[in-house]
Amino acid sequence: MAPYALQFQIMCKAKALGYKWYDLWGIAPCTEPNDPWQKISTFKRKFGGLVSSFVPALDHVYDHAAYDEYVRTAGDA
Repeated sequence: MAPYALQFQIMCKAKALGYKWYDLWGIAPCTEPNDPWQKISTFKRKFGGLVSSFVPALDHVYDHAAYDEYVRTAGDA
């Protein structure tokens, strides 16, 4: 399948360049089967590796009207 082959090739290239880590960025908790990220998380878990937890990203809002519009439409993408 193309997505697996693409990620694998990127990982191989990164390793050849001397990188020690490849971050697939974020997975849904296994305990939440209805999480919208569950399918992509299954894809990511098939590569193995370590799960690391970090402080979540925070948004610093400068333009509240624009941010409200962003949040309102973010689910449409």
